[in-house]
Amino acid sequence: MKYTLSNAPADMPLDRLAYIQGQRYWVERALQDAKRHSGLSDYQVRGWLGWHHHMAIVLMALLFVLEERVYHGATVPMLSTADVEKLLKHYLPRRDATEQELLRLLQQSHERRTRATEAHRKRSTRI
Repeated sequence: MKYTLSNAPADMPLDRLAYIQGQRYWVERALQDAKRHSGLSDYQVRGWLGWHHHMAIVLMALLFVLEERVYHGATVPMLSTADVEKLLKHYLPRRDATEQELLRLLQQSHERRTRATEAHRKRSTRI
């Protein structure tokens, strides 16, 4: 059972409150991606101006990743923030793997993620 404290009006429908509570997952996921792949937690500044500059750059990087995921969503539905990071590492000046190797690694990653999603779906329907 999960309890949530809210300042919503008393006449707000319960399904709307449940929907709003469910959106928290996506906010937490975005912050997790920002910390892991965009450097949100990697700042070493001493003042507000430096912190604001760092946050602005991180948020612009996240916007770029989101736009890439939306743009390629129809052709590569499993594209993740980590995948975009791998692609950038490959295509930006330092290349440590061939294009074919990178695409093979991304395909393997997507297959594993698909299998994990299907396994989770099977487990949750058994309950």
